Amino acid sequence: MSITALRLVLGDQLSFDLSALDGLDPVHDRVLLAEVADEANHVPHHPQKIAFIFSAMRHFAQALRERGVAVDYVALNDPANSGSLAGELARFAAKYRPADIHVTEAGDWRVEQALKSSGLPITWHADQRFLCSRAQFACWASGKKQLRMEFFYREMRRRAGLLLNLDGTPEGGVWNLDAEAYRQGRVALNAAEGFIRQLIGWREYVRGIYWLQMPDYARRNAFGNTRPLPEFYWTGRTRMNCMRQVIGQTLNHAYAHHIQRLMVTGNFALLAGIAPPALCDWYLAVYMDAFDWVELPNVLGMVLHADGGYLGSKPYCASGQYIKRMSDYCHGCAYKVGESTTDDACPFNALYWHFLMRHRERLQSNPRMTMIYRNLARMDESKREGVWQRGEALLERLDAGDAL
Repeated sequence: MSITALRLVLGDQLSFDLSALDGLDPVHDRVLLAEVADEANHVPHHPQKIAFIFSAMRHFAQALRERGVAVDYVALNDPANSGSLAGELARFAAKYRPADIHVTEAGDWRVEQALKSSGLPITWHADQRFLCSRAQFACWASGKKQLRMEFFYREMRRRAGLLLNLDGTPEGGVWNLDAEAYRQGRVALNAAEGFIRQLIGWREYVRGIYWLQMPDYARRNAFGNTRPLPEFYWTGRTRMNCMRQVIGQTLNHAYAHHIQRLMVTGNFALLAGIAPPALCDWYLAVYMDAFDWVELPNVLGMVLHADGGYLGSKPYCASGQYIKRMSDYCHGCAYKVGESTTDDACPFNALYWHFLMRHRERLQSNPRMTMIYRNLARMDESKREGVWQRGEALLERLDAGDAL
């Protein structure tokens, strides 16, 4: 059987406006969606994440059929399933002998490279669900030693014409403050600007960095961390109430708030010197909304500062006092957030200062860390020695498999 075009749709591309579907001829073209083991098993994905993606794929395939589109859908348990996207695309290309094969840029570098290495004559399409193409981002980044989201965001605002006065200046007089709903008086300017910042700023920015820097970016490890991920990240069984609550919520619902991810589980991994690949794989596995293009820069760059400051200007590290201010996790915890050196002191406290001391040479010249290192310098010598020894003891316990 011969067809005009075979069009592959990936599990995170379920849109009728997908560029790979541009010019779709329902009579002569076929659309392929495939559930494959390579994508389900390359990290131990949360069952809810797998169920969500496969369910969405099946519903999308049915919606295409209802529009009169011919769809080939490969279920995970199909005996003929090759187990990979490249294998399934090759299998159906051999079956239909299409004149053209159309694929939209993947969100995952690993997936795109596998498809490009298949030897199939694929016509690649830019992902138009993003405002800034890979080439446009590379052009903006050219010649810059560091890429700051703030300047990229301003450029995107100017390009889109969002929240700008007629003379090109930002509404409200400053760039950082949220559009439409704002102009109707339904939301405050700061709420509108914050929402827009996430969509045309941060979302586009992390994708741009991912595709500009891969595959080398995934191997960044500025602090040289090698400690394995503690077992309690997979079980939630720890005496630290904040970690127990956030990990438990994550394991139950495949979701946690941004601050829970950054300043609880991420912060602990940063302070404890966890190897970046181990933590990146964990985030990719346990969260329903984790896809490589967004997860990797956020975790490796923002959470772990493992790119040496390429994405973020400072490490997001904090003691237990920050967690106390931002949550009620400290209430009823087995550890005392007001203590740093005693056996029942909050582990975040000593690990925070231990992190700052062991990476002093790298971090103390950072302008955004100046005040922190001044506080460290003012600390009584006996207190510094006490938090160092407490930090050493905690890290030794982690290395011994203690869940703290």
